Amino acid sequence: MSATSVPADDRLEASGEDAGDQDTAPLILAAARRVLAREGIGALTIGSIASEAGVYRAAIHYHFGSKDGLIATLIERSWEEASRQSAIAARSCPPGEVRVRSMVDEWVGGASPDLHLMFYDVLGRVLRDPKMREQLQSNYESWTDLLSELLSPSGDEDTSAVLRPYALMLRMFLDGAVLERLINPESDDWKVAAGAVELLLSDALAGLPRQPALISDYADGGSS
Repeated sequence: MSATSVPADDRLEASGEDAGDQDTAPLILAAARRVLAREGIGALTIGSIASEAGVYRAAIHYHFGSKDGLIATLIERSWEEASRQSAIAARSCPPGEVRVRSMVDEWVGGASPDLHLMFYDVLGRVLRDPKMREQLQSNYESWTDLLSELLSPSGDEDTSAVLRPYALMLRMFLDGAVLERLINPESDDWKVAAGAVELLLSDALAGLPRQPALISDYADGGSS
């Protein structure tokens, strides 16, 4: 229980002013992340979050509607945070293999393991809820768009569209690399695989003018 907490049974009611305080929402999200990191999804209840944050339960309902609403917001904010940091790291590097390496290093190695663990901890609940699953699909689409933009040497929309299949490949690799790091944190296998992905993407960028036809043909089940 936090130093500012009040007994959980006393958190059922709160004044409108207390519940609606805009500074309270970030405190609640931070508390939920701490509970998840420390004890997992099974311990994430309205009462445990309220106790950790030192707020009334009514404040959680006011800002997020329900525990599922809080989880959805938590994923959204965490995703935005990780994407922003990855984009900052990538844009500081020239396009090509070096930029790809920076994206991989930041997303897999730079982010807190607790952040990744939190995502996988709540993933089952998210996939079972149609609204939260739809939000996650939207997050993945936005992430793919961002990766397409970052892979593009010019950053223009046409080139980014051509690179979308490679952005999908990179996105799927990043998911797998994160999971590998969580399963086997002492191993550097994800770095070895990242080197192979960097080379593949570097070759793809070098042959950019002929890529669209090849990818389209493969997606249609043909051969060239």
